[in-house]
Amino acid sequence: MPDHEPKRCPRCGNDFECRVGTIHRCQCVDINLSDDMREAVAAAYDDCLCRTCLLALSRDDTPAVSRYHAVAQGLRRRYS
Repeated sequence: MPDHEPKRCPRCGNDFECRVGTIHRCQCVDINLSDDMREAVAAAYDDCLCRTCLLALSRDDTPAVSRYHAVAQGLRRRYS
């Protein structure tokens, strides 16, 4: 696995560098998201988000993510 991987944020379209090979140096390592927000992001997007988007999501629930969160909650209840 490469140390650095160029990516495009699926939320905003900005380019960034993912460092999953050295996760302690990755742009996302110090951003705290609740478990519910992590699930909502995973349901809404297929790939990593950039630091700017992750910081925005860590501050508040945007309507788009809240909508996906509601869908994820419904699926969890249905299949649990």
